Amino acid sequence: MPTDDKPFIHKYNGKYYLSWGCFYAMSNNLYGPYNYVDTVIKESSFAKGYDSPTWPNGFLQGRHGSFFEWHNQWYYVYCDISQTGNRYFRDAFLSYVHYKANGEMATISRWRWCW
Repeated sequence: MPTDDKPFIHKYNGKYYLSWGCFYAMSNNLYGPYNYVDTVIKESSFAKGYDSPTWPNGFLQGRHGSFFEWHNQWYYVYCDISQTGNRYFRDAFLSYVHYKANGEMATISRWRWCW
């Protein structure tokens, strides 16, 4: 898996999360080591109509973003081309982030809107 697509670090509940693209890794220390965990977006994330068109190399390509907390709720804001089909004009999506008891992030759902 590539590890150079716009990296981002955030901290939640004492753990550090290094994300790049749709992938993320976790660590107990800011400086690592980071252990790869999973992706925050999976094929099951998409409701009908929001899954295509997608990137030439699959649904994980090109989707990257940032995590932030606002009013005690975590969010993931990220880019996508599923509505325009134009990789040079990306849509912006905002989804809730939920953390599991073990600290891992639950899969992002594209059918639940924050607003």
